[in-house]
Amino acid sequence: MKIAPYTIPSIPKKISAEQFFMLTMLLVNAGNYIYNLLLGRILGPAAFADAAILITLLLVLSFLGMTFQIVTSKYAVLFEAEKRTVFIKIITRVALFFGILIGTLIVIFNQKLQILFHTETSQMFLIFGFGIPLYFLISINRGLYQGNNGLHQMAITYQTEMISRLVITILTVLFLPNIPSTIAVALGILISFVFGLLPFQKNILNNAKTLQNEIINTKSVFTFFALTAFYEFTQIIINNSDILLVKHYFSNNEA
Repeated sequence: MKIAPYTIPSIPKKISAEQFFMLTMLLVNAGNYIYNLLLGRILGPAAFADAAILITLLLVLSFLGMTFQIVTSKYAVLFEAEKRTVFIKIITRVALFFGILIGTLIVIFNQKLQILFHTETSQMFLIFGFGIPLYFLISINRGLYQGNNGLHQMAITYQTEMISRLVITILTVLFLPNIPSTIAVALGILISFVFGLLPFQKNILNNAKTLQNEIINTKSVFTFFALTAFYEFTQIIINNSDILLVKHYFSNNEA
């Protein structure tokens, strides 16, 4: 009886786009863990409770961001030529509308949010509100990359957002101690949204007029959007509502 020779599996010389994206998400998750770990150690429990509320609010809003990304990804594949251009124009307008609306509400009610969540300052919500339109624009940008199978470029947007947020926030907290930690965290989030747009697809801001002959079925698009948003919202609320409730009903140390 002959024993088949054992062959060592060959290691691919070039990493595929899918493998690069998988490695990127591992890096991003590790970076986010380090971000929370360092902030917790540097700020202490009470200050970290304030800082964490912004991250939680961002996670809550991510149900809309992920919805825009999924919808954009799907219909960027289904639509072609002029229809695709019309769709990008419509979904970008909707994303910016919701981003400006939610951001404006956060800015207007910043003092109410401070009272609701017992935070040190209300300015953190002002800064955070200005970043919401950029966050939804990031989702459209990533959705187009995902639909076009541009996983390499999509992965870079996650890298730039995570690395810039980590570096800017930690450096601000360490070297500018006179700035409240919540302001430092809010600034880190806002600036990371700018970096998260890179690389940016210029066709998102295409100002070409909608072609009359290219009519898309907006009803099916918004039906899919509503179903996706409902699913994402239920998952996000289940995972993060406890943090919001604890921050409202307990003091910072207890939270």
